[in-house]
Amino acid sequence: MMSALSIALVAVAAALTLYAMRYGQDRRRAPLLGAATALVILPAFADTGFGGFWPSLYTLLTAYFLFCILMPWIELGWRRRQDAG
Repeated sequence: MMSALSIALVAVAAALTLYAMRYGQDRRRAPLLGAATALVILPAFADTGFGGFWPSLYTLLTAYFLFCILMPWIELGWRRRQDAG
């Protein structure tokens, strides 16, 4: 259960990173990126479902990078569907 919550927090961190980089103004970008970093790092300290600290950190960072790669494509699909409809 905690592993699924950790992955969900990483997905939220990736969405927050996308929002900060694409729509955040200069003064709001740093706190948003700080919050995204905290959402990635904190589950690694709290969760032991992945087998300890280092396996948890590597798994969460891999998931974060994967979500960061996928989020712009998901947003593009949503925009195309809104434009077509």
